[in-house]
Amino acid sequence: MTVESSDDQAVFLADFGRVVTYTKTGGSPVTLQGLYDVPASTGPAFNEAPGFILAHPQIVVRTIDVPTDAGEGDAVAVAGVATRYQVRALIADGTGMTRIELESTS
Repeated sequence: MTVESSDDQAVFLADFGRVVTYTKTGGSPVTLQGLYDVPASTGPAFNEAPGFILAHPQIVVRTIDVPTDAGEGDAVAVAGVATRYQVRALIADGTGMTRIELESTS
């Protein structure tokens, strides 16, 4: 159960999100509002070898805004970000929001 309404989520994304262009494979682009993030996880150094960093870019959007039949391989562009992405996974969280995991195509 979610505390906020879909309208509350839309206001939050309008205030803090970015414009995201989502294009299904073979389809037309759709504009969404989403929170863009590139969280990084680090791995420990081992002996004399350096550690590593893995970046997993993602956007969070309202589930009702995700295009029907959206899926892996669809194209995503985020306003103000030069990198172009394709969808790795769509994960609905059960509260009306969906996390879209991305991988770089450029």
